[in-house]
Amino acid sequence: MKYSVFIAAAMLSQPVLAETDYDKAVSAYIEYNCDYNAKSLIKEEAKIPYNDLIEACKKGAADIKKFITDWPDFGTNDGIMAFQDTVAPYAKEASAEGAYKNQIYQYGVGSWGIGYIQSPAAKANTVKQWKQGKFKVK
Repeated sequence: MKYSVFIAAAMLSQPVLAETDYDKAVSAYIEYNCDYNAKSLIKEEAKIPYNDLIEACKKGAADIKKFITDWPDFGTNDGIMAFQDTVAPYAKEASAEGAYKNQIYQYGVGSWGIGYIQSPAAKANTVKQWKQGKFKVK
């Protein structure tokens, strides 16, 4: 009996980490944007597998999200641009593959960054578009 009370208390004391509609909308937008840009790069003769491009794009979004979360004052358009120019893991690869991966990584950074710095009205519009199904990957 005491054990089940302890487990229940431990579960209730955990912070609720539920995603908001806005978080879900931004995630859907990033997925949509990464898909669109990966397919565009492949049409432009990029010889990199689709999944590798998607992985690089989503890595960009995850990296900028972590960076802005750790340093909230950095969450400005100028800060995001500085991050893109200095932190990108593929920027120094002197190959066509590195150039494409760097480009798609930047799309991920920009996608999440756009979500982060939006005004309340723009955030509401992002949720509205998401609920209308505008960020569906086809």
